[in-house]
Amino acid sequence: MKDGMKVTIDATHGKIYPGELEIKEEKAKAVEIKTKTQVKANLAFPGTAEKAKHADGVGLLRLEHMLTKAGMHPIEYVRNGRHVELIEIIVDGVGKVAQAFYPKEIWVRSLDARTDEFRNMKGGEKEPQEDNPMLGWHGIRRSVDEPEILKCELEALKQLHEKGLNNVVWELPFIIDVSELRKAKEIAKQVGAPTNFGIMVETPACALTIEEFCKEGIAFASFGSNDLTQTTLGIDRNNENLIKIFNEMHLSMQFLFKHVIEICKKYNVESSICGELPSNRKDAVEFLVKTGIDSLSVNIDAIDKVREWVAEIEKS
Repeated sequence: MKDGMKVTIDATHGKIYPGELEIKEEKAKAVEIKTKTQVKANLAFPGTAEKAKHADGVGLLRLEHMLTKAGMHPIEYVRNGRHVELIEIIVDGVGKVAQAFYPKEIWVRSLDARTDEFRNMKGGEKEPQEDNPMLGWHGIRRSVDEPEILKCELEALKQLHEKGLNNVVWELPFIIDVSELRKAKEIAKQVGAPTNFGIMVETPACALTIEEFCKEGIAFASFGSNDLTQTTLGIDRNNENLIKIFNEMHLSMQFLFKHVIEICKKYNVESSICGELPSNRKDAVEFLVKTGIDSLSVNIDAIDKVREWVAEIEKS
């Protein structure tokens, strides 16, 4: 970590803390169960791909975590003109996962670094101060404002496809308007990268206008249930005083899940979920499967458990 301080990365919750780097081993045993509803894996590091190969693909590969190996804020690469290095890191990291899973699809979430999340890393002190970073300048809204970062990501995507790893698909986080999707497609065309993006459904704005996204053309729609619950219920999910009412299966959430899944089916668009919800709650898995969701992406250590749940639900 010659370029910056050592850190600890909480891959499950997407947080970085000062101190020694620790990557917790995630283990899963392969269970030979076939289900109609696909069960995919959430990953943060290429090194964990082998442990999840029995999953039906990767429904969430967090890009920002693999970019922190130099101890530097992901945005700092672009600030320092280190575009080529950034592209190489993405190609190397995503490529390892894509090779491990080929030909199963790998859904890579575009950079979603909140302004407070990487502040302990080199360059993090340059990030703007925001009163509410959770609802701030991150996801596709920042990528559109700072297109050089997205261009690097999409150049990496282009190179991966040129290597024959055409199972890699990019997904756009925290999107709220179809104009953001169009802008991303324009940038992809500029670098000659694929334009068949997936989207993260993390706000009511996206969920309630999902038909517009389907009409525009998307590869899939994946619920980020943690953020969708936060934005729907108006609850800060990091506030300990509100944990007791943070309910990912609130009736309003069920309405949004059902609406998006039904519209996606109408347009033959794959629907999925990659938040913590399906890893932890069988009742949620039952609701989603019976509603017709196409895939569930879960933590590595939950793959077999959730697959067993799905098989049981599909038989009932």
